[in-house]
Amino acid sequence: MTKRYLLEVKFPTQNPSPPEMKEFYKNLSDTLNDKWYYQEYSVAGKNKGFRKIGFLNLTPTQLKTLKKKARQYLPKVSFSKSIDTEV
Repeated sequence: MTKRYLLEVKFPTQNPSPPEMKEFYKNLSDTLNDKWYYQEYSVAGKNKGFRKIGFLNLTPTQLKTLKKKARQYLPKVSFSKSIDTEV
């Protein structure tokens, strides 16, 4: 059985709807675009000024592709990966 992963992508932005995020989504395959399950723009606390996007049920190949695309389109991106136990 193939492991499935959850991935949280986080990057700094002062714009609640940054153009680089739109480019990122536009350049994801339809399959990967269907995998995101939340996004938030933090306006307070330690994550103020950051956009976070969560993706679930990713195969190892999808995880690798998603990280590559995020690094290509999003500024100063960071990742948090875990194993998806919901599968």
